Amino acid sequence: MLATANPDLSTLIAKMPPVPKLPPPAGKIVRVATTEELVRAFDALEDGTTLLLADGVYTPPPDLRIRAHGITLRGESGKREAVAIDAGGARVTILSLIGARDCTIADMTFRNSELYGVRIYGDSGVRNTRIHNVLFHNIWTRGLKGTHPQRIMDSGDDLQSPEEMLRKRPTQGLVQHCLFLCDTPKPWPGYHEPDYISGIDMMGLKDWTFADNLFVGIRGQNGGGRGAIFIWVQSEDVIAERNLIVNCDRGVAFGNPSGKFPQVTRGIVRHNRIVAGANKAIEQSGTLDNEVYENLIHSTKWEYERTIAFTEGCKGARCRGNVIHGRIVVTEDSQAELSGNRTGRLEGVFVQPEAGDLNLA
Repeated sequence: MLATANPDLSTLIAKMPPVPKLPPPAGKIVRVATTEELVRAFDALEDGTTLLLADGVYTPPPDLRIRAHGITLRGESGKREAVAIDAGGARVTILSLIGARDCTIADMTFRNSELYGVRIYGDSGVRNTRIHNVLFHNIWTRGLKGTHPQRIMDSGDDLQSPEEMLRKRPTQGLVQHCLFLCDTPKPWPGYHEPDYISGIDMMGLKDWTFADNLFVGIRGQNGGGRGAIFIWVQSEDVIAERNLIVNCDRGVAFGNPSGKFPQVTRGIVRHNRIVAGANKAIEQSGTLDNEVYENLIHSTKWEYERTIAFTEGCKGARCRGNVIHGRIVVTEDSQAELSGNRTGRLEGVFVQPEAGDLNLA
C-alpha cells in the first residue's frame, strides 16, 4: 500500500485543546544553554532538581539517564519546537528513566533517532511520570518505549520474579498534550524490520493515562506499523482518551496477538478521533474487561474489514456509542458486548475526515 502524505500539521494542531502551562519551577533550578552544560547537569543530578533548557538544539551523547527522584526536565520558553535534543539520525536512545519517581518531562522535542526518544525501564520501579507538551519527531522505532517489566535492565536472560515484576512495574503515568510525528514512512534499512514502528509502546503498566495527544504519520514501509498507542504485557487500568490519530497504520492497540492473556485488564479507549490508515483503528487482543466507547473513526481503506477488532480471546469487552465509517469484528474466540454503535459506509457523516476533521456533519 502506498502511504499518503501527512495532512497539514498546523490544521491538525488547531483541532487539539489548548496546552496549559505548567506551574513555575520550584526547588533547585539549573539553567542549561549548551550541550556541554546539559551533560554536566545530568552527571550531577540530585533529587528535586529542575533542569531548564534555553531555546536551541542539543546534541549530547546517547542515553542520558535520570535515576534521581523529583526531576523536572523542561524547556524554559514553554515552546516545545524551540528546544530540541537531536540524535542526528543515529540508532540510539535519547533519554532513559531508571527507577525515577515523580519525574516530569515537558515543553521540548526529541528528534531524529532510529531507536527511542524516551525509554522507561519497566523493571525499575518508575512511579508518577508526567510527559507534557513534548514533540517526538522522526523517531523511527518508538517515540516512548517501556521495556518488559520482568526483564532486568531489558535483558532477556536476567528476569525478576512475577511478584517482583508487579511490585516494580511503572505506575501512575500521564502522557498529555504531546505530538508524535513522522514526516515519512519508516526509512529502510531500519531497526528490526521496515514496519517496526510505534508512537508509544509500553508494557506492564498500572494506572496510566494517554490523553489529548496528536499522532501523525506513524507508518511502516508496508502498512504494518504497530499502534500509535500500543499497550500490552499484563497492563491494568490504562486509559487512552481524546487523542487525534491521523495517517497512522494502526491507531490504539491494547494487547499483542503474540502475548499471554490477559494483555490489558480494565482498559478504556474513549472519545478518540481516528482516521484509520492501512490497518485497524482500534485493536483489542486478549484483553479482559475493556471498554471502547464514543470514538469517532473514519476508515480510509474500506476493503480492510477490521476497523475495530476484538481478537485473541478477549473477554468481558464492551463497545458502545462509537461512530465508525467502517466495521466492527469480534472473532469466534472473543467476547464483546456491542450496543449503540453506528457503523457502515457513513459517507458524509464527518466534515473532512481525511484532513483530520471528524466533527459530525
